[in-house]
Order: sequence, then structure tokens, then C-alpha cells
Amino acid sequence: MRENNVKATFFPIGRHIKSNANLAALIAGEGHEIGNHTYDHPNLKRQNKDSIRQQISRTSDLLNQRIQQEITLVRPPGGNYGPELEAVAAEMNMRVALWSVDPKDWEKNRTHKEIIANIKNHIGPGSIILLHEGKPETLKALPILINDLRQDGWEFVTVSELVGDRPASTTDRPSRGEKLPRICNRTALT
Repeated sequence: MRENNVKATFFPIGRHIKSNANLAALIAGEGHEIGNHTYDHPNLKRQNKDSIRQQISRTSDLLNQRIQQEITLVRPPGGNYGPELEAVAAEMNMRVALWSVDPKDWEKNRTHKEIIANIKNHIGPGSIILLHEGKPETLKALPILINDLRQDGWEFVTVSELVGDRPASTTDRPSRGEKLPRICNRTALT
């Protein structure tokens, strides 16, 4: 991403930050935005408010020890959440971040060509593309994808840049499948 001058939003899992102390600093040092993806990656639909608050707080505390960036976004594992997460996120002045394009790069046999084709077939104005770090086929797809999308006129921005600097709201956020029509040819990688 450095070679292509692309900034993205990363959502590391708290326990991965704890086991790799330099991870968050490396990501932030490259100018990327960092959000919260919980500590243990639980299904938040099955968690109460206290458990959700602990998952988010624990990860935010680890991030705050390692980087000088305010953590304002939380991405629920698997996109699974309910009103409890919305309430906790609002209390913590955070926004729930989902995605609108999932190329399923996490699937074991997914090839880089399939990842690229899926994204190109589903991207639209204001899309948030879900990708997972460290997946070999995703890493192979990224430079090709970035080049192809730029040639088609797309601009890459962070999630916060995409949705703007608005106060936290449980009703004013992109959700899976939702497009942001006021934004033309901008997409966020996460």
C-alpha cells in the first residue's frame, strides 16, 4: 500500500495487538487509520453491554498505549451486532463501521483473481471494502486492484474520510449494502 500511496482503515483484534506489540505502531506509522475490532473477536449479538464495553475498552486501552491516534470506530466481528453495541458505541463516542463489499478473502481457497473480480463487480460510490491483513491472496490482489480501480477513476480514503467528521450516531453510518450517494468514486479499504 505504501508503494501505491494508499491509506486504509485497519481493525486489529486486541489479543493480536497484545501478542505483537509493534503491530499498531507500524500501521499508524504508515499513516493508516486504526479502529477497534474487539479483544477476543466474539459474536457481539451474544454479548451484553458490559461484555461489549470490556471488549472495546480493553482493545482501545492497548491501542492508546501504542499509538497517538484517537480510536473512533468499532467493527463488530462478522458484522454481528445488535442494539447493545450501538448503545455502547454511542456512550464511548465511537461509530460502528461495517462494509458494503466482502470479497471473502478469508475463505481458504479464494484466489487473488476471485478477490479482484468480486470487488470490481460490487464496488459503487461510497463502498467500504472488507479485506483481511496477512492473507497471501489478498496481498497478491492489492497492487493489481489498486491500479485497476485507480484507472477506473476511484480514489482510496479511510473510513473516517469517507463518512466525514460527524458526531457518533447509531443511525448515521454505512451498513452492509448501503451506498453513500453524496460521495462519488471514493472507496475505503478496511
